[in-house]
Amino acid sequence: MEEHIFERFARERGITVEEMRAIISARIERGWNDPALEKQA
Repeated sequence: MEEHIFERFARERGITVEEMRAIISARIERGWNDPALEKQA
């Protein structure tokens, strides 16, 4: 079975896939809400 990218990142960091997804989601949201246009991109 092929490993999903979130599974690999989570395993490398010693956290759960759910924690990895939450981290990535939070970073995306911060980028969307950042007033700097280059960070929104």
